[in-house]
Amino acid sequence: MTVRAEVAAEFQATALAMQSRQRPVLIRDRLRLAMAGLGSGDEELRAAIARFLADHDTAPAAAGAALQETILRRCTAAPTRHAWQDRADLDG
Repeated sequence: MTVRAEVAAEFQATALAMQSRQRPVLIRDRLRLAMAGLGSGDEELRAAIARFLADHDTAPAAAGAALQETILRRCTAAPTRHAWQDRADLDG
């Protein structure tokens, strides 16, 4: 399993667990999810995590579903290539 797949599995498991609880998220779980998002380098994922953390206490099912959808979409999408990566490929 690639690192990307392992991270995706961890995000999905955490989001599903939080969604199924339907109650306030413990601070430990909030920090764990926030740390994972900060380490991802993916702005869309960070924004989705921030929305989840803000909305979970008032609408846990919707917040969890939105985060899970973002995770699944980002993990199936091809990673973004940057110009320097293309140049490095051409340079050999």
